[in-house]
Amino acid sequence: RPSKVADPKWIQAVTDTVLANSQDSSIWLPEQGRHQRVLTSSLLSMWLGCGYTKELKWTQWYKIFMFHCQPWAKEATRKTDMCDHCVYFDTTLEPGLRRFIKDARASLMEYLPDYFQALKIEDQESVLEVAKKLNAFIDKHGERNRAGRQKLKARAVDLHSLEAKICHELRFEIQIAESYAWHKQTALRQANAVYEQRTGLQSGQCLIWTDWKQNITLPLATIQTGTMFYGPARQELSCIAFVVFSGTPSGIVQENFVYFSEIIEHTALASTVFFGQLKQFLPQPGRLQHVGVWMDCGGHFRSYSTIAYLAKEYCGHFGCPTTINYFGEKHGKGLVDAAFATVNRWISSYLSHGEDRQISSLAELVRICQAAAAKANKEDDGGIRWKVLQYDSDLKPAKRHLMEEGLFQIQRTYCLRVEASFGRYDRLKIINKVFSDEHGGPVTSFTPKFFLEDVEDRSWRKGYFGNRNWERRKPQRGETTTLMSRRHSQQHIPRAKLTTAWQDRAARQARALERRRAARRRKLAVAEGAEQASSTSSSSSSESDSSSESS
Repeated sequence: RPSKVADPKWIQAVTDTVLANSQDSSIWLPEQGRHQRVLTSSLLSMWLGCGYTKELKWTQWYKIFMFHCQPWAKEATRKTDMCDHCVYFDTTLEPGLRRFIKDARASLMEYLPDYFQALKIEDQESVLEVAKKLNAFIDKHGERNRAGRQKLKARAVDLHSLEAKICHELRFEIQIAESYAWHKQTALRQANAVYEQRTGLQSGQCLIWTDWKQNITLPLATIQTGTMFYGPARQELSCIAFVVFSGTPSGIVQENFVYFSEIIEHTALASTVFFGQLKQFLPQPGRLQHVGVWMDCGGHFRSYSTIAYLAKEYCGHFGCPTTINYFGEKHGKGLVDAAFATVNRWISSYLSHGEDRQISSLAELVRICQAAAAKANKEDDGGIRWKVLQYDSDLKPAKRHLMEEGLFQIQRTYCLRVEASFGRYDRLKIINKVFSDEHGGPVTSFTPKFFLEDVEDRSWRKGYFGNRNWERRKPQRGETTTLMSRRHSQQHIPRAKLTTAWQDRAARQARALERRRAARRRKLAVAEGAEQASSTSSSSSSESDSSSESS
């Protein structure tokens, strides 16, 4: 019988599972012809949730992974910026529920040792599924086992009280665990949806994935002095990236747009300004059939103002349906973060390939990243196209977009589709799909009222240097510095002996060895000179003798 480990069908199935449970990194693997991916789930969790555990055993799944996926799929070395809800569920709720179930079973079995004899639990069932099954079993145990319980006589009442208490507490624990499990399911289904969408783009379709980077602070230097770390001596800069996937007749093209700015407001208005800057690099109106936008659930993206802007300035401007998607709360790490990691690597590479290098201005930072982007575009001509830009403005837009819809609650949806109402893009309709996958469930639609509102405070909040004390310069003639004054006032005090006896002895031995080496080098040089002189005189004598004989 052929081995399933070598079956292309199961190799592809395992590969699809790994792709769905991992995210791209910034590391390019030339031998694999792809970016390295970082696993977001454990191997065992992936196998348990793959849906084909009965057809493919764990040992077979693991072998396929090691042979075909392990070279490009790696586990994260350190878990950072994790979702608080998921970490709390994995580290507190789930273990607590497991302990509660264990204690409940032990308490009930003190009354009836064979209490759970009829309860069947599969190995691959989650703790939450076991808790639900256990609750239903305990709830019906009295009806199904009257004969056995009658033997307890007076203790039957105590057993019934214990069952009621356990069921009451277990229902509450299940309710909490289900909420957290639903959050994890939401995050996973949204992550799967963005993967399906960006890998299945057709010609004329566009997908935009964006996020803000943690603020960069200047100066950055090869050698960072203590003065550089003081808050007033550092300037904050913003960085936002747009990863744009475009469907073309020849395939899917990825472009990364990275914007740097002195504007440090991460607000909905600032986000819409950069969306406006991106429009100039997208196809002209009429050439797009669909635009998809993916963002996290931060207030700078998940706001009525951002939705209103994208509806009017993207859907209305390009004349095509526009889908606004959100990742699960505290989720959404992926390709944009890989772009930020690449930017960090560009900066680190510049600082590490030179002596005393320093980046102390926005213009200098942009110039360095633009040079690195041009190099990346040249080295990988058919790969990701990079564009690094700088945006600067003192004033905010005079007006901002808003929408009005009394019954719609933005915090309870992850997907909104904006399209023309009755074929007119000057009157837009929003369909609340709730989730981005094709779930087949009921959806609602509404026609909001869009309007413009005046922006009252029009000055952007910008990063700046409170001081530049870290700048190093030589004192001018006649200028007295603190160090010079201090040395002058203390010069009557003898110098301190800053070395130990052992260090002095080692230094003397090192100097003696150096003198010996120098003497040996001199002797060798004298010997080599004498040898060359002897060789030269011998050659001259031979030539003179030859001349005499010929005469």
